[in-house]
Amino acid sequence: MRSEQDGIFYPLVTPESYVEKGMRIGYVTDYFGNKLVDVLSPTDGIVAYICSVPSMKKGDTVANIGEVGSLIAH
Repeated sequence: MRSEQDGIFYPLVTPESYVEKGMRIGYVTDYFGNKLVDVLSPTDGIVAYICSVPSMKKGDTVANIGEVGSLIAH
């Protein structure tokens, strides 16, 4: 996942957290603290990486989420 905005990123989840599609995993504010955008998970999965450095530039990596597949018994 890449940032669509410059600003300050505030993560709401930690690595190894389970997230669901559409879940808010963080948000970006401008440099004055005004919220610009919520960052939503694009899929169900496990957070492999979440940005822990507050400064965010457009295009920076916000998070990597490992998609969880279903197990089929044979």
